[in-house]
Amino acid sequence: MNVHIHPSARRLVDEMAHTPGELLVLAGLWLTSAPLVLDHAKAGLAYPGLNDVAVGLSIVALALIRVLHIRHTAALALISAGLGAWLLAAPFVRGYQELSPLATANDIAMGLVVIALAVASWRGHDKHA
Repeated sequence: MNVHIHPSARRLVDEMAHTPGELLVLAGLWLTSAPLVLDHAKAGLAYPGLNDVAVGLSIVALALIRVLHIRHTAALALISAGLGAWLLAAPFVRGYQELSPLATANDIAMGLVVIALAVASWRGHDKHA
């Protein structure tokens, strides 16, 4: 069955598939700047800031690849979801949840955002595979 899709509708679907990846880039950029903006060093620990920068840069790299090459990159969205899960767990695994409540709150919020966007990006792959 050959269904004709109007070019405007096709472009809208393409944009919707790219949007989660583009928002993941922004989330990753926020994570890399969060240690400076939120003053993670106040807790006397370097780890929360280093974690945010490393995870943020990883998310940016994966999301950019995903945005630029949507086909055959669905696994990258799942890796990003895993990084989001690590953001949720990191304050408790590394023990800075009480020493740095602001870093903890940011990591939990961004973990949830990253997971949601990564899953949306992964699900959008079905339309482009």
